[in-house]
Amino acid sequence: MWALIFFLAGAALVFYGVGLVRDARACANWPTVQGRVLSAEAQVVSRQKDKSTYAPNVSYRYEVDSKDYESSRLTIVPRNYSSRQSVNEILISYPVSGTVLVHYHPKNPANCMLDTSTTGSEWAYPIGGALMIGVGFLFLKG
Repeated sequence: MWALIFFLAGAALVFYGVGLVRDARACANWPTVQGRVLSAEAQVVSRQKDKSTYAPNVSYRYEVDSKDYESSRLTIVPRNYSSRQSVNEILISYPVSGTVLVHYHPKNPANCMLDTSTTGSEWAYPIGGALMIGVGFLFLKG
């Protein structure tokens, strides 16, 4: 039973991760359109004893083929920071009511982002999925 659970969860992660890696490689070449920033703030994503983790939360609106879209996706993989100051330095680039360049997937304009740079963290999903499949094989042998 455990083997099947690890196989299925691992396969789902691999499937999702391969799409993420594909998008990470392609997004810099996606079409672009001007968008307008609706809000930009530092968001607390985790609190532990004396430590908080922050992420930039930027909402924006844009139009593709006469259809309006809204999104808050900044990068291909969300990035978290250990200091609010680091996030505030990023948010300077996204003033409320300011314009931004939105990169959108040509076949699915709702799939978009503002920053197309990658850190390699998109590989964590398919690698993690492959590891889970490997654990599933260990359960089969056990």
